[in-house]
Amino acid sequence: MSSGSPDGRGAPRRLEHLDALRGAAALMVCLSHYGFTHGWYDWAITPLANAGVYVFFLISGYLIPRILSKEGYGPSRFGRYMAKRLLRLHPPYLAALLITFALSLLAAHVKHDVQDWPVTDLLAQVFYLGVPGENPVFWTLQVEICYYVFLGATFTFLNSKVAAVRWIAFLLPCALWFMGLDLLFLKFVSPFLCGIAFEQYQRGETDVKEFGLKLAVATTVVWLTAGGLGVAVSLATLVFIAWPPRLTWPRPVLGFGAISYSFYLLHYPIGLKFLNLTVARLPRVPPSLLAFCAFGLSVSAAWVLYRLVEQPAMRMSRLIASEPPREAVLVPTDFGRLG
Repeated sequence: MSSGSPDGRGAPRRLEHLDALRGAAALMVCLSHYGFTHGWYDWAITPLANAGVYVFFLISGYLIPRILSKEGYGPSRFGRYMAKRLLRLHPPYLAALLITFALSLLAAHVKHDVQDWPVTDLLAQVFYLGVPGENPVFWTLQVEICYYVFLGATFTFLNSKVAAVRWIAFLLPCALWFMGLDLLFLKFVSPFLCGIAFEQYQRGETDVKEFGLKLAVATTVVWLTAGGLGVAVSLATLVFIAWPPRLTWPRPVLGFGAISYSFYLLHYPIGLKFLNLTVARLPRVPPSLLAFCAFGLSVSAAWVLYRLVEQPAMRMSRLIASEPPREAVLVPTDFGRLG
């Protein structure tokens, strides 16, 4: 696979490096959750989780505008755009929600306890209204859906030929955050904006000066919300996207990247339930070995979810009519199925 330059010349036709990057982000989040629950490597727990989430969001910020620009997106296609995005995001989420609920019932039965998860809450969570304590990673999907709506509503303005209009659309969520509007999406909008700014520059929609100024604004908000680590992760992710390594990615790496969304959804309820069951009962077994087993179990479950739910959902989303792309480019799926 050839490497692409940041201005888009010589860019790779396949974005396998994003699959690898998404897999790495999912692994970071997984390790942070396993470590947090059982007190392992405390020094790295929060940085790992934050880094993984910011990588996911920045990939979405870069990849989805890239797809929309190639499809010739316009405001009249908002409904089809949202339907396609939800078809890729929602079926695996629903399956993971039901699996989490079933595991919660089973755990309560084993412990002779009462499950504290009302069915009314479960029904609300089907529509992303609330996050179950049994699988807290679902909060990121709320942010992702808000991003889909924001991007679909502002894409035309973000790519206007008038610079002032582009800037207003770009700065609007930052201004709302500075004004104190209490929306979870606004707290995490900055990595999305980093990706949007770079995609515009790579496509030739903006020049290097505008890109630099937008990146400065976005990273300033990152610094105010996530500190120096967030800035470092965001910039490192952009560099990786702009200059992907000149190598052939191993099939296991790309395979894990492909199932990373399903893995992200299942690693907490499956891996954590396994660790909760085994750590106290098997004190002589090294915790790292149990964590590895939890990881393997989660990967296996994710592969099943991917094959039975996520892949069919992706195929269904492609059946939604859309304009032919301007240029035939193969791209990986994004976080959320997330492409």
